[in-house]
Amino acid sequence: MKNSPSSSTMAAVLDLTKLARILGVAGSSSQEGEALNALRLADRMIREAGMVWADFIDAAAERDLAKDTAVELQAEVMRLQAEIDSLRRSGNAIEVWQDVGATITDMRQAAMWALDLHRQERVWLSAKEADFLNTCAGWIGQLRPRQQPWFSDLMTRITARTGLQPPV
Repeated sequence: MKNSPSSSTMAAVLDLTKLARILGVAGSSSQEGEALNALRLADRMIREAGMVWADFIDAAAERDLAKDTAVELQAEVMRLQAEIDSLRRSGNAIEVWQDVGATITDMRQAAMWALDLHRQERVWLSAKEADFLNTCAGWIGQLRPRQQPWFSDLMTRITARTGLQPPV
C-alpha cells in the first residue's frame, strides 16, 4: 500500500470483520452521535493499522482486479485444454516429448531460429539460455558433449511451446 509503512512496522492488524460491524453501526444508527463515534472508531482502526482510507480502497480495487484476472486465466486454461483435447482426438497433436534436438544437423541455424523466436517474443528464454544459443549460433564444429543435451532440450522445449519445427 502506497502510503503505509512496511508491514513489519505496523502497530496493529486491521480486523476487517470488526471494521465492517462498526461501519454498519454508523450507517444504521438513527443517533448522529453514535454514528459519528462509529466513524471515528473506524478511522482510528485504519490509522492504527498504518493505513489511510485510500490504502483500504486501493486494496479492495486490487483484490477485485485479481479476481477478474483469475477468472479470465481460468477461462483461458479451459479453452486451451479443450484445444489440446481436440488436437489429441484428431491425431494432429504435437508430440511434446519428441526429441527434436537430436535430429538437427545445422546447430548454428537452429540456434539463430530460436533466438529469432525469442526476439519476436514468441518464446521466452532466460538470459542464460539466450547466451548459450548466441554461443551456439557462432560455434564452429560440434558442441561439447556436456552442451549437446542442453541444446537438444532447448530445441525440444521451444518446439513444444510454439508448435514450430527448427530448421534441420
